[in-house]
Amino acid sequence: MTGQSTSLLIALVLATGILAAPKSYPKVIPGPGLPSLASLNLTSADLYELDYHTILSDITSREESAPLVPRFNLNCDGQKCQATDAVACINYLAMLGSETCNMNFDNNLHQALLCTSASARIIAHQIQPNQLSSCQDVARGGGQIMDRCTNFGLVSGQGPAWGNGGYIVDIALAGTN
Repeated sequence: MTGQSTSLLIALVLATGILAAPKSYPKVIPGPGLPSLASLNLTSADLYELDYHTILSDITSREESAPLVPRFNLNCDGQKCQATDAVACINYLAMLGSETCNMNFDNNLHQALLCTSASARIIAHQIQPNQLSSCQDVARGGGQIMDRCTNFGLVSGQGPAWGNGGYIVDIALAGTN
């Protein structure tokens, strides 16, 4: 084997090793009072690799469509975060199913942090006290924001949880209110 062939073979082996290296994902952090990923037998990688459309269409196919009470119009306001980070949080919330997403609401602001991951955070706002929604309905509201407000891989917006115009899903840059 010539020196040039050996160098080419070594470069090919190194490139294969680099390409085969496991992909790393940002950590998905549930909001206070919500189940950990470990308790759900999930990893951050699982949540980044899932397609939220598949999860949410699976939920929709199992339930009757809930009417959307128009007390809040969806908008695309706020500081943008990476859409892939928001999707990981939406997937986490969808995996919680019918669990109520009302954990640790701030008494003055009627809001709760539901999930953060890298650049994204999802907060729920209650327009009126004691508004409750399932986490899967919050995920469905987040999915609507994703579908209407994602541009160039970035997203932000606020919209109602599925079937509850008094419970608002807010997707934006982590660290913002």
